[in-house]
Amino acid sequence: QGKSLCYQIPSLHQNQVAVVVSPLISLMQDQVHKLNGLSNEPVATFLGSAQQDPQEERKAFQGDYNLIYVTPEKLATAGFLNSLAQLHAVKPIGLFAIDEANCVSEWGHDFRPSFRHLGESLREHDRLAQIPILALTATAVPRVQLDIMESLRLRNPLKSKQSFDRTNLKIRVLKKSGG
Repeated sequence: QGKSLCYQIPSLHQNQVAVVVSPLISLMQDQVHKLNGLSNEPVATFLGSAQQDPQEERKAFQGDYNLIYVTPEKLATAGFLNSLAQLHAVKPIGLFAIDEANCVSEWGHDFRPSFRHLGESLREHDRLAQIPILALTATAVPRVQLDIMESLRLRNPLKSKQSFDRTNLKIRVLKKSGG
């Protein structure tokens, strides 16, 4: 949940859209459910093959939501970026958040080819190219970090890293009893 606050808070505070690209449909559904449960009106939706309500995409492109979660495959579908550009004219898109950005890197442990072209798609679209890109991952060694920055065409990126040693987490190992 900590990484997601990096795009949720600015989007909600500034009343702008954050387009969140995530590889995990269940995580998107969970975050949308939690966010909408905290608000009087829905503030988030997910678009893609698991979306059962055909009206969600229309409502998203009308500017009804501050957070739009999509898979990289959905972002790559014909016309989707043009629809986002039309949305941007109605309600500003404040940022593109690439969650689990390690999937962008061919050196990452969860590489997905559809992630690899995100930077090219976003930076070459005439009406979306200037929108900031936020890349988030908890699992990127220096070589993967560099590959993410290059692949997403990040411009003068701020890198913020935290230790994996988190004092709020406890790990215990117990001996299994029996067979």
